Amino acid sequence: MVEAGSLRENIPGTGLDAGTATVGDLQSAITSGQLTSADLTAFYLARIERLNPDLRAVITVSESAAADARASDEARAARAANAAGDAQSANWAGPLASGPPGRAAAGAHWAARR
Repeated sequence: MVEAGSLRENIPGTGLDAGTATVGDLQSAITSGQLTSADLTAFYLARIERLNPDLRAVITVSESAAADARASDEARAARAANAAGDAQSANWAGPLASGPPGRAAAGAHWAARR
């Protein structure tokens, strides 16, 4: 049988203990770039494989877990790239879209009324 103390294990690259880490802790590690969904999933799949014979806590594991985690990382990277592109576009368009002080920009409508 697995001893309670042996369940303590650090998640590589994070300093988080797998036995006490909260979802918020894990999300923060992913958001900060300390951890990827793929790395976290691989860690827990290995942990399940290692501990489950004694614990018998996990009935089944999704066969697509690793692929789903990679897809999540790819989607997160795409959102970050799009957000960076949006910020660059906003910075570039900002001076072009501004109107007189104190007034919201109104594009061609504002220019026509000028």
